[in-house]
Amino acid sequence: MTNVRSAGIPARPHTPSSVASIHQGALGWGKPGLAWIPLVVLAAWYLWEVAGPDRLPQNLDLMLQYVPNAAHIARGLSQWHIPLWNPWQGGGMPFAADPGTGAWYVPNWPLLAGLNLWSAVRISIWSHLAIAIAGTWFCLRHGVRVGPVAAMAGTATFTLTPWLPGLAGMPVVLTSLAWMPWVVFAGLQLATLSRPSARLIGLLATSTALQLASGWPAGAYLSWLTIGGAVLLGHGRANDRLTHRLRRVIPGFAATGLLATAMSAVVLVPGAEFVAETTYVSTRPLERLATDGYLTLLSWLRPSSGVGAVEGGQVSVGIVALCLAMIAPAILWRTSHRDRLIIWGGLAVVSILLSWGTRTPLFGLLYTWLPGFRILYLPARLGIIGAFALSVLAASVVDALDQPPSAGRDQPSLPPLIYTRFAATCGLLAVLPVMMILQFWHSEGYDDFRRLLTNLWRITGTPFLSVGQEVHAFGFGLVVLAILTWNQRRQLPRAAVLLAIAVIADLGSLRLMTQTVSFNPDAWYAPAYATARTLSPRIGHDRYLGLVWHDDDLPRHFLGDFPDSARTGQLPPNLGLLTTTRDAQGYNPLILRTAATAFAKVGNDDDHWLWANRFDPAGLIPLAVRAIVMSEERSASGPRASLTTSTSGEAGAGYQHNAPSSNPLQATRDWRVTTVDLGQATADCCSEVPIWTATGNPVLTGQLEAITFLGEGTGVAQGQTAAEIRLTGPDGTMATYPLRAGIETAEWAWDRPDVRSVVKHGQAPVALVTRMVSAVGGRFDTYEYRATIPVSLPGGIASATLRSTIPGVRVHLTHLAMHPPANQEMWVREAWASEASINQAGLGSAAWASEASIYQVGLGSAAWGMIAVSPARPPATDDDSPWPASRLRVVPPDAGTANWVTDDPEHLVVSATLTANATIVVADSAYPGWRVSIDGTPGAGGFSRSAYSEASMNQAGLGSEAWGKEQGNRSPDVPFGRLIPVPAGDHLIEMTFNPPSTRLGLIVSGVGVMVAAFLIAIRPSPLHRV
Repeated sequence: MTNVRSAGIPARPHTPSSVASIHQGALGWGKPGLAWIPLVVLAAWYLWEVAGPDRLPQNLDLMLQYVPNAAHIARGLSQWHIPLWNPWQGGGMPFAADPGTGAWYVPNWPLLAGLNLWSAVRISIWSHLAIAIAGTWFCLRHGVRVGPVAAMAGTATFTLTPWLPGLAGMPVVLTSLAWMPWVVFAGLQLATLSRPSARLIGLLATSTALQLASGWPAGAYLSWLTIGGAVLLGHGRANDRLTHRLRRVIPGFAATGLLATAMSAVVLVPGAEFVAETTYVSTRPLERLATDGYLTLLSWLRPSSGVGAVEGGQVSVGIVALCLAMIAPAILWRTSHRDRLIIWGGLAVVSILLSWGTRTPLFGLLYTWLPGFRILYLPARLGIIGAFALSVLAASVVDALDQPPSAGRDQPSLPPLIYTRFAATCGLLAVLPVMMILQFWHSEGYDDFRRLLTNLWRITGTPFLSVGQEVHAFGFGLVVLAILTWNQRRQLPRAAVLLAIAVIADLGSLRLMTQTVSFNPDAWYAPAYATARTLSPRIGHDRYLGLVWHDDDLPRHFLGDFPDSARTGQLPPNLGLLTTTRDAQGYNPLILRTAATAFAKVGNDDDHWLWANRFDPAGLIPLAVRAIVMSEERSASGPRASLTTSTSGEAGAGYQHNAPSSNPLQATRDWRVTTVDLGQATADCCSEVPIWTATGNPVLTGQLEAITFLGEGTGVAQGQTAAEIRLTGPDGTMATYPLRAGIETAEWAWDRPDVRSVVKHGQAPVALVTRMVSAVGGRFDTYEYRATIPVSLPGGIASATLRSTIPGVRVHLTHLAMHPPANQEMWVREAWASEASINQAGLGSAAWASEASIYQVGLGSAAWGMIAVSPARPPATDDDSPWPASRLRVVPPDAGTANWVTDDPEHLVVSATLTANATIVVADSAYPGWRVSIDGTPGAGGFSRSAYSEASMNQAGLGSEAWGKEQGNRSPDVPFGRLIPVPAGDHLIEMTFNPPSTRLGLIVSGVGVMVAAFLIAIRPSPLHRV
């Protein structure tokens, strides 16, 4: 009988048989089969409510992106091909070349081809969570080399805390992260070999290629960052010098990277071409990350929402695992597991610092200098590496308590662990609050210490951390300390099992506190299909505008309170892809530059969405918009403004929120058409910032509309001028218009508790309400405010500038437009279809008619009651003026006619009868992969991305180099589309989309797959471990 110490903890005497029983795990939990039971139960518990029969997770990404993308892939598979082009969003865009669609993710193909759409999505979610659980288990068991009990605890920590199952609402992210443990496992195994293993190279390349093709390539980058960090911190051979270790592992990793790149070339090659045509680089500067998704220390304490929480700044791994990871230094430092502490503890610290984003210089350095790092974009995504590292640390602590002591010798000892824990706990209690306060201050940019202190109460007993969550964290923290203290005093044979049970219980409790929401896809999407059946024959080959804005008490963007606002009968963005109807609007992280330019003319300033903020004919006609889908349920009260007097009698406190003003704006069924957009700007005190300068004739004056908000303006008094808009006429005459706090503008987060308690002005008339989710502030509404200012300058406006007048206050002007004088206004009269007219025309059910109406212009249907745009206000009810919106036009119009023969997504055929040389204009996005033939002659015609101009016409005939090139002379009537010069006569013009980049990618991927299959299938050579 030998007296031993294990993991730095004094041990009582054990017989060899008792040592073996401890090592195998008490109560049989050390058996791998039994350890899987709680993982399966917890996974089913998480997913059943959100992805059970007739349910799918209620999340914007799934409802408006993943499901429509999956539907498009399923339609293509039913015709035995992968869809290469998406004609249903914006002006059309590449589909298979978009890395975010997951079109080339082979594991989903059998599901989409063999099952109905909802079942395929549901089974994909379940199967990929199972893949993540199995991969984490194997990585911990065979990569990190912990026991079954520890593997169960670590697997639950990474895969079954609310954040990862919550990504069921973001399936492409879940799909990619499901393969992350497998990639890390294969990478760690490869790093331990003295020479590369062909089979491991094949397996690692295959799992990496699956991540790249999954629809979220950033997951592969995270996986390789994890492997690279582990190798740099010492994984592989503890006594190796770093340079020797790198020389040993780089050949294998380089071969793997080349093979993975080859296997996923069908994604990467067309994807690189696609990204080069988008606004991706120009819209993702480092400075913007200061306000985008990041984590704070509080993010690790707040339970995730369960609906895609990483994007919202929440990556909770459970309080038990967090406690185990924090005490890992005291448990592991003087044991054989010290290398795990250095590797995974180092990764955890670095990734947590990186997840703070620009609040530390480290993220900025990597974002600027590390190749590919920009693909991660949101700093919060680095928290995924931190979550994995914390799960490994927690598993290592459990494993240290579950392993038998080494036979024949004592382990190095520490001072009594109870004192070490006490000192570490006191240190954390002293340091963490200070760090949290500093993070609050730095993250929110508080303008005074009083605001900071008033905000800190939101940490406790509020929606950020509710009382129940605080009790849960405190209770399970005490359970962990109790188990470890008891183990210190009595050397518990079941300490590891008890800690693993505590992990499962902790996660089960978090599940009870997690808000999981789901929806019935059949019921939710049914109105969209009904609208599409009615709308399609009405718009023909052209486009419509679906839901973007809705109006209850305040005008709201539909994203502000999604999904309550997303009446699918009004076809919100991307549902056109589901229902195969052409919506001019749509969401995609990658936006073609040509489409972004076209949508800028109708008020769009977003880098992920294409939508119309104004119904301006000059912008909508080139986009071939023929119909606008609107709601009947309009508010009778219209926008409301706050009272301009204090309810407490004290200046600067307690303004009523949304109290009716003495003269509330009246709702109208007329939508004003903005004809001149002057732009946007942001100004700090006290210099002037240019907004707009005329490049041609000056703009006529009328009603100036300014949408603004203040940043850090809580100290601005009611009625105090916060900014000035200065307009200059062509003769140098200037006019200055003030933006006063509480009258024309106001603080952006006016109603947030910490702001409302100190703000010194009321709210101005609200233009837009948006729901925000902050890593610090939780959920709250933000506001933009509308000011309407009569302007009269002789000769019109030649330029406009913005100036902030108060130091420390930033003024944001998000939209400045000039409405023309009353005698030149353009209006759109909403004409509603009644149930009777719908039913008599046979266009849909009464239930659908009560939900939405389609306002359509230029078709003259009496049953529809459609009214056209007219230069008078309001237009006559029987006005059927034509709306010249069409995807197919001849320029100049008197040169002939053109008609559709075939209008398929990747194959267009047009017949043209021309009396003179002309340009055929197809109002779709121009893209390099489209090829044009005229009368069956390939390459006889090209297309230009610019508008028609006389100078660009080749009067001599076809085939001139100038015909296929982009022209610089743009005409205002056709600023968007594909322009095909065609000579006089009768012609058949054919356009096909089969880009060379896709063909090259397929060939390279085919070769890569064969090489990987060969490497995996060959008999492996003996592994030389060092």
